Amino acid sequence: MSVKGFRILTMGWSDGNSFIPVVFSLLSYTKPKTQINGINEKIDKRTNGYKRRKETLKKANETMFDLLKEAVKYAISVDYVLFNSWFAYLKVIKRILGHKIQVICRLKAMYKVYYTYKGKTQLKRSLQTAR
Repeated sequence: MSVKGFRILTMGWSDGNSFIPVVFSLLSYTKPKTQINGINEKIDKRTNGYKRRKETLKKANETMFDLLKEAVKYAISVDYVLFNSWFAYLKVIKRILGHKIQVICRLKAMYKVYYTYKGKTQLKRSLQTAR
């Protein structure tokens, strides 16, 4: 969801019933025309305002790993990461698994990517109907 040009990416802790936000990041569009109070030369680069503005321009996939590092920094135990298909790229999944963290996500139905589970190719039928 986007409100006034901003989206929020939230990482939280859950026990399956409750969700407690732990860290978040606001994301904005990279085009200056679509930004509200974007970065300009008059803003001191040492301020939190500048740092936040710069953070809003990062890609959501990279910001996700920043949030993960932040959670670990504050000694929050991370057993698995749950996300929707918007982040479900092989590169992202492999990077999370590289941190010894399990991934739970809805997979994208992509034409050139096939997933295998217990020796069987998955998502083949949905790809054929999507064409």
